[in-house]
Amino acid sequence: MRITAIADTTDIRARLRQYAALLQKDVSDSVRRFAVVACRNLANTTQPFSGNTKETKATARALGEKAVEVDISKVFYVPTPDGGFAKALTERAEASIRKRNKGNANVGVRTQKFRDRINGYISNGNMKALREIADDFGWKNTRRTIDPAIHEAARTGRRKKVRKQPGGMTLILNKEEHLQRYIKKRQRMVGLTKAGWAKAADMIPTSNKGNATRGIPQWVTRNKGKASAAIQDLSRDERNPRVFMTNKIPWTSQNLSPNEARKALELAKRNWVEYLNKSMRGELRRQARLAAN
Repeated sequence: MRITAIADTTDIRARLRQYAALLQKDVSDSVRRFAVVACRNLANTTQPFSGNTKETKATARALGEKAVEVDISKVFYVPTPDGGFAKALTERAEASIRKRNKGNANVGVRTQKFRDRINGYISNGNMKALREIADDFGWKNTRRTIDPAIHEAARTGRRKKVRKQPGGMTLILNKEEHLQRYIKKRQRMVGLTKAGWAKAADMIPTSNKGNATRGIPQWVTRNKGKASAAIQDLSRDERNPRVFMTNKIPWTSQNLSPNEARKALELAKRNWVEYLNKSMRGELRRQARLAAN
């Protein structure tokens, strides 16, 4: 399900009125700036957690991309010399040879020749020959190319992780680089859920528009075009100015718990109050200097 966060000012309205009266500024713009900061915190709190330092952001990206690679590797594999596919075919071939040669004459030699032939096809990338043999042996869970639907069907649970496949992994009778290309393509989507908050930040109108996504990693913001978000701007409500930000990526709740969202909003509120206090102190010092002169 999607998640809506509320940049609410209910408990600091008095501070806002002081700020507006002292600096003669529009309170609504300050509220919207607070909402932008909240979006940044929500983006960095959403899994993979990227924190506020270069180290944590780099680690989060690496962990996210590794998780994608591991998950896909639980679903698809390509044949390798003496790998599971080659061994299984060789075992079937040996059983067939023994059945045809009840006296077991030259069974070992003929089996080794078959194994060498299979390994040769794999080493040379002769996928056509491997497909023909796989078909002859009635090999199950075999595809000629990668089917993303198989990967999606394998992703289950709260965080859409891939568990051990009941029917076994799916053999891709294609080249290793094709599998790696698919892995890289999926890795580029790491941060998509986080990008929903980045998109929401961009949608909030403020007087300082250029810095809306400052502090959110580039590997997250690159996915803004694919993300979906919405805002409800009630910052001009005199009784309780606020902004609703909704991350409309369907699996957001699987990557951000309500408790984590509250912590992100509380951190944004503390930073915002510090900003209000700093601004008012600066203005009071300025007025004091003018009075002294």
